[in-house]
Amino acid sequence: MHVVSHILSLLSMDPVTPRAPDSNSTALPLLTHLVHQFPIGSWVENVAVRSSGELLLTMLTTPELYSLSPSKPSSPELVHTFADYTGLLGIAETSPDVFAMVVGNLTSLPYVMDIWKVDFNGAKIEVSKVTTVLKAGLLNGATALPHSEVVLIADSFRGLVWKVNVNTGETSIAIELPEMLAPANSTNPTAINGLKIHDGYLYWTNYAGLSFYRTQINLNGSLADGAKVEFIANLGAQVDDLAIDKSGTSWVTTHPGNTVVAVGRSGETATVAGSLESLDVAAGTSCAFGRTPHDEHVLYVATAGATINGTTEGGKVVALNTRGFRIEDFS
Repeated sequence: MHVVSHILSLLSMDPVTPRAPDSNSTALPLLTHLVHQFPIGSWVENVAVRSSGELLLTMLTTPELYSLSPSKPSSPELVHTFADYTGLLGIAETSPDVFAMVVGNLTSLPYVMDIWKVDFNGAKIEVSKVTTVLKAGLLNGATALPHSEVVLIADSFRGLVWKVNVNTGETSIAIELPEMLAPANSTNPTAINGLKIHDGYLYWTNYAGLSFYRTQINLNGSLADGAKVEFIANLGAQVDDLAIDKSGTSWVTTHPGNTVVAVGRSGETATVAGSLESLDVAAGTSCAFGRTPHDEHVLYVATAGATINGTTEGGKVVALNTRGFRIEDFS
């Protein structure tokens, strides 16, 4: 089965109708503008931001990594094509301007799930394979451990987190928790999806579980002694990936809920962009904040492309202006 039709079949399983936005969200939505639109049939899976401000975009429909400058959005540059693979998934910066990413062949089960590294530091971009994660199910979101060469990667099918050293290729299971699994009554096997580290906590979304969690971890990525899983919120729709701002507010994409939801530390939520019948951020797959003084308040949202009310579009990148937003004002 082709990768796109296979993934779409998983997304269509066990459908959930997102609950209506809270009453305050009608006063929102935050301002958005289109940064770049890819052709119909394109799926932008994940986005990372370089210190220079350029966006790195992994494509699921093709094994390609693109670079996109928000100041020159009409001209994305192809960084690399990964031959013999079908698509790319999670991406994370493990050291300055060095990015680890999930590269897979998702044509049929069992999937081939590899980790590659792209280094932008030299005069020429260096691309190298790190390792194959032999017993992986579906590697998905990724986040780097602070001050290390280690990346944590969500396994959406097995319901756990892998730990990969991008220098040595050493691979092991870092964390395995019931809250990372799909609910027992779900027909969709896609569970833990996006994950991020913030202030000593690992945050993750559970796609089939519609939920958002966190737990305290050690510097090496293992569970902290006595750590408990903290349920943060049920978002009422399948949740994909996330970003966390400096205040600790999480920004979560819902796919196929077609929204971006802000989530406070105490579980308060506000739908800040999109709706079930809107193409604004439809089929949002991931998001990341800008890193320059000009756009550090901008949340860049990647999408998989969608069809709504007879209109079809390809994946895109949308800029969401979060300046002045406080979750307390809308929860």
